[in-house]
Amino acid sequence: MKPKPQKDKINKRLLGLLNQTQLRDQTGSWEWKQEEDVFVWSDALFALHEIPPTKNNELSKADALAFMMPRDKVLFEVQLAALPPEGETRFNSRIKAKNGEKKKIQVTAYRLTDEEGQEVVFGEYRFVPVAVKQANSTHHIAALPVANGNGHTKIGDGPADDISPEIAAQLRAAAHLQALNNSLQEKNQQLEQLNEEHASFAFIASHDLREPLRKLQLFSDILRKQHADALPDDVKEYLLKIDIAAQRMNALVDDVLVFARIQEHPEPPEPVDLTDTLAQVREDLYDAVTETCALLHPFELPVIKGHASMLYQLFFNFVANSLKFRKPGLSPVIIIRGLVRQPWEWPGANPAPAHPWLQLSFTDNGIGMEEKYADTIFKMFQRLHNQNLYPGTGMGLAICKKIAAMHHGYIDVKSEPGKGTTFTCYLQAEVVEQ
Repeated sequence: MKPKPQKDKINKRLLGLLNQTQLRDQTGSWEWKQEEDVFVWSDALFALHEIPPTKNNELSKADALAFMMPRDKVLFEVQLAALPPEGETRFNSRIKAKNGEKKKIQVTAYRLTDEEGQEVVFGEYRFVPVAVKQANSTHHIAALPVANGNGHTKIGDGPADDISPEIAAQLRAAAHLQALNNSLQEKNQQLEQLNEEHASFAFIASHDLREPLRKLQLFSDILRKQHADALPDDVKEYLLKIDIAAQRMNALVDDVLVFARIQEHPEPPEPVDLTDTLAQVREDLYDAVTETCALLHPFELPVIKGHASMLYQLFFNFVANSLKFRKPGLSPVIIIRGLVRQPWEWPGANPAPAHPWLQLSFTDNGIGMEEKYADTIFKMFQRLHNQNLYPGTGMGLAICKKIAAMHHGYIDVKSEPGKGTTFTCYLQAEVVEQ
């Protein structure tokens, strides 16, 4: 290995050769340090502008673009803004050197990622000799920057001298739109990766996490039943607690798995009779309904286009929630009401649907809660009450919130301590039959 001074000497010599080559070819290279908004020019690029190099070869963005014709500054900034990741753009421009000479140049710009994962924007200016120009020497640029199939921005022909402020504004708008499209593509890629991670998690949850839980429950059950006579009472109690904890963990895995799988729902919406959905929930919760002497009163539940399994889960979670948080000594009364609303009645922040939509509410006479917890209860693993008094995973309402979002809606809650709770779902699901 050569000593560092020798390596620096070689690098300096190579840089000198590069500058000599650029001077001969009348080109110059540049780099844009985005965080500092500073340009670094090669010595040859300074020579192309007929000015001496600055300290560290750096120029502010304003100084670097000061040599360009006013309209070409707009084009330069538009092209940098529209330049996609790992992309390239090439366009013609004009500069006025320090000595007053006007020069036509071809600008090339790249946006790449270096070995350390940092984004780098750099390129070159290349002088275009007068002899190369056509009879009509008017400078040409693109009317609008257009991305080709390779992700590069290609510039077509259009007289720069004809660019009005309105056209400049259109250029900026087009660049902004291109930048937004680039950002959207990146977000879509991230979303696809996230969905793949969710799918992987669902697989792990349904296999790798369940297997040790099954063994834990199996062995504790064997010990309690087959060796009951040989075990002290305190050990029996410990085994019972192990079994209860394993059951709770199994329930948590189930709920997290449901949550993870909601947005993986591939099938399109289909007609769902919500009266039938409630009947199925009532049947599945028969023991809890009977034990608590609960009364379920449905009103005006229509047929809507939605995801049947999700809507079942929504009904199940809200009804089970009302059964759980009932007042001691009082039979739960749960009113489920569906109201068909018109597009102009949509209260949400997102755009209103073009068709009638559903306002679905669940009202109970339970213990209620303070309004300040209205947002907290919809977060994952959040519980307001002691696990021993009201067992659960803290996932039920988070699942409901996600199901509402999958139907392009949201959930509102009104409640007072001791006066019950009303959950209202605003769903953009199309009403098929009232």
